[in-house]
Amino acid sequence: MGSFKAQLEKDIVNVFMNANEFADAHNIDDQQINCVLDDNTLTQLKTEDGVYDNVSVLYVSTSALPDRPVPRQHMRIDGDLRLVLKCVENMGLLEVTLEAHEA
Repeated sequence: MGSFKAQLEKDIVNVFMNANEFADAHNIDDQQINCVLDDNTLTQLKTEDGVYDNVSVLYVSTSALPDRPVPRQHMRIDGDLRLVLKCVENMGLLEVTLEAHEA
């Protein structure tokens, strides 16, 4: 019997990041990557200058993004420029909180 960690790694690839099961393909910094972009938890806040800040969460396997995003880094996702607010690793997945600005 395999270890829990080994089974979890298989599940990340075969279930969570599988485009036929749970994930979608997104273009992240000019790479097609299966991931989950959660805009359902999207928060829109209007700033004083009339700009809306959109916050969303990107879930991606650690192996798909070998260079772990860091706060204040810019990432281009499906053509939209976003700012990394935080990045947390949790059991083989990166949870990247992103902010986009829209006028």
